[in-house]
Amino acid sequence: MKHALKATVLSAALVLLAAAAASAAVIDINLYGASAQYLYWNDAADTFLIGQGCTNVEQAEDATRKHGITKGTCGADTVYVRYSAKASFDGIYSCKGQVPPDGQESCAGVSPRHREMADEAATTWAGPPPAMGTVNALTCKVVGLGASDVNGNTFGQSSHGQIKGHLGGGYIDRSIPAIDTTGMTFYQPLVVPFGFFVNTAAGIDNLTRLQALLIYSGKAQNWRDFGPSYVNKDIIACLRHAGSGTHATLDAAIMRGDWPLVTYEDAPYIYFNDGSSDLMKCVNQNGGQSTTNYAAVGYADADQALRCGPGQTYANTTEIDHEGVSAAKDNIKYGVYNFWAAQWLFECDPGNPTLHPWMLNLMNFASDAANLPVSKAA
Repeated sequence: MKHALKATVLSAALVLLAAAAASAAVIDINLYGASAQYLYWNDAADTFLIGQGCTNVEQAEDATRKHGITKGTCGADTVYVRYSAKASFDGIYSCKGQVPPDGQESCAGVSPRHREMADEAATTWAGPPPAMGTVNALTCKVVGLGASDVNGNTFGQSSHGQIKGHLGGGYIDRSIPAIDTTGMTFYQPLVVPFGFFVNTAAGIDNLTRLQALLIYSGKAQNWRDFGPSYVNKDIIACLRHAGSGTHATLDAAIMRGDWPLVTYEDAPYIYFNDGSSDLMKCVNQNGGQSTTNYAAVGYADADQALRCGPGQTYANTTEIDHEGVSAAKDNIKYGVYNFWAAQWLFECDPGNPTLHPWMLNLMNFASDAANLPVSKAA
């Protein structure tokens, strides 16, 4: 009887173990779109998972710094948080399950909801943060949150030029119409501050709205056009391609319909760039021109300032004030600084019983000011 009871208990234990193993899942929280949001979500993902009680948290990103991934063991589950930067318009298109209008479909033939993101199986993990591993390859993943710096109706810009500015990459003609987001589930947990950046050869620490209007409409050609105190160097204007939420915000918050944005590349004076990192390279590398005769200016998410300065990724670049004030939280809060946008995160599958609770937890996390990284809270 003893042996029979022992066998029965053992059998029951095996059933329970099998049930536990069956309940373990891989959960993919895949954010895709706005490149201006890349630094925030990569910075926040590890803190979010740790706050959810997850252990064995590790992070990695690829060499382009456009694809990041964070993983954690959360109970019996393995949770991956990915963020891939492209442009705001494609964050919405991916969530809607539509092919982007520029024809650059990274996962053609798979599904319109898929985009290239970090491949966890091809990632070299480096241990607990702040250690950063390396994403060695990309694979097609289903987008769960489409990130955009603006709502779809803010688009309506066009651009024509090399996809990566002075670095080439192929000439594209991109016209992004206003995008209908009616009926989509969305969240707005954060404000995204933008700023102006210059190559140190420009020798300035502020850019007025009038100067921005003249530069980005293609009217100003030399810094000396603004007065004798400015350097006698031709201006290289670094812009984002149409479809960028940063570019759409420049159009809405700075240009405001008073002046039209330039739409065609005019090397070496005007370049369009696909992502924030591409634009920052345009400024940092001075559009590939000598700093003796040229000085570049661009615009990007204000967090890029963390990568500027001696010893940093963009050693020849500095963030400057706009209208005499910085992109600080209090300046935005009190209406002094106006180059910013309310973040839009579109949930692609709100009826998913596994993912939806994670999405809600992620939005609650991002909405809590205590979880803002120093760069956002300053």
